[in-house]
Amino acid sequence: MAKYRITIEREGCISDAICTALCRNFIMDDDGKASVINEIVDESEYPSHHEAEISCPTGVIRVRRI
Repeated sequence: MAKYRITIEREGCISDAICTALCRNFIMDDDGKASVINEIVDESEYPSHHEAEISCPTGVIRVRRI
């Protein structure tokens, strides 16, 4: 089963929070920026992470197969 690495370029985050609405692995930190809870996820979790990646208005979320 494939694994994926999830990253966020936090300095580019505009606190839109769409990622948290689409995927429960994202949270908003106290500074208002998005963070990822688990950086490595299974293939079964790929769809919601990919949806967050393509929906992010600033494109700071990356989902890469490892």
